[in-house]
Amino acid sequence: MRPQLNAMALSPQTWLSPRPPRQCKPKTHLTHSIAHDYFSAMRATDLPTLYIDESGNTGPDLLQSSQPVFTLGSILVSPSHAADILDRVSRNSAAREMRFQQLKRRPSGQAKILTLLDTLGTEGLTPYGYISHKPFAFWSRLVHFLVFESSTEVQRLTTDRAVGLIITHAGWYLLQGCYGPVKLRPLLSMGQLAIRTGGRRAYRRLHREIAMLLQWDPGPENAFAREHIQNARTVLRLLHMHRALQGSMPPSLDASVLDLSVEAAFRVCVHWSKHAARPFPVVHDESSRMWKKASLWRMLTSPAAPAAEFGCAGREVNFPLSVASTELGRSQEHPGLQLADVLAGVYAIAGVRYLGFEDSDPHFTDAVIDRLGPSVGFLGLVPDPEIATSKELSPPHVREDLQAYVDALPTTLGFLRSDRSSP
Repeated sequence: MRPQLNAMALSPQTWLSPRPPRQCKPKTHLTHSIAHDYFSAMRATDLPTLYIDESGNTGPDLLQSSQPVFTLGSILVSPSHAADILDRVSRNSAAREMRFQQLKRRPSGQAKILTLLDTLGTEGLTPYGYISHKPFAFWSRLVHFLVFESSTEVQRLTTDRAVGLIITHAGWYLLQGCYGPVKLRPLLSMGQLAIRTGGRRAYRRLHREIAMLLQWDPGPENAFAREHIQNARTVLRLLHMHRALQGSMPPSLDASVLDLSVEAAFRVCVHWSKHAARPFPVVHDESSRMWKKASLWRMLTSPAAPAAEFGCAGREVNFPLSVASTELGRSQEHPGLQLADVLAGVYAIAGVRYLGFEDSDPHFTDAVIDRLGPSVGFLGLVPDPEIATSKELSPPHVREDLQAYVDALPTTLGFLRSDRSSP
């Protein structure tokens, strides 16, 4: 199975751009520089609109154990068609709007959710969900910062040889298997604190946490660790060598890179740009975090962007996207956003199952997954979404997928070691 990019195909530096000036959030919406009456005309003619909503957004805290999954639900549908679907599904309901969190609490509400998914299928509407394993999403950012951004040669290898995929994925699985989630928790927590605060003290503490893991002996009872501990330690040494951890350079990573909102919404728009017949307006549920990255969003989705292609291994991005405009809207005013809200919740409970976390209602989750089919886009867990924790390393098919990365690791680390040894 060929590797795929685990994160945004654009250079990580895109997410390190300075934050836009502080502004008061308007009562209207985030729009492109194209004429607003153009968007109004599109809505007036009832053309298909991309509605997006999210679930599990904890901002810059990607390690919150109570919400380990971040998802987006999206659907491309005309406003009138969305209103008609809602009317049919929620008939005889006193609720003013359809919200997943309210519906899932009761059997009658769960039945409405399943009816909605069935209706989308009979109407020929295929939703698209985006699921992110948040701890792994943080790990990938930490690796990009501490390994790939410190050397132009490593950046070149990341593009030409998929080094980023190999180190990020194999490193994650090896560290989970050798050390386990409990021993890795302090490293991840200190790394997140270092990025969020930007303080030298936090980076020095991260340096110490890595050093402690390097000195730890797994013991003879851990067969996986005995086999893979040397490669796992080499991954840790790559993190350990960054000059910010050594105190010889100031920390430079903006904490905004920990916010998944814009990256995930961008990926959803990339998906629909490949499948839509014509440019479409986007309506995203109101989000202060999206507004804070408005300038970046305009740059990524501008219809005036020059033609270009980025990425590799099945995650190519072709600019300009098919996004005609973007609006941050309220679900009370947009029936399509209510559909997206339910879909975001649906993908959230499916993501919990896919990623191996505890499932609170397995019967309902089974019914949901049966109806979703292949309409899920994954962030972070490639090639197999079942590889989430050390307990998932045992099934044979998972081991085969993991082995493709592990086998490539020694050669990859050889390239990186030679690069590190150069002036």
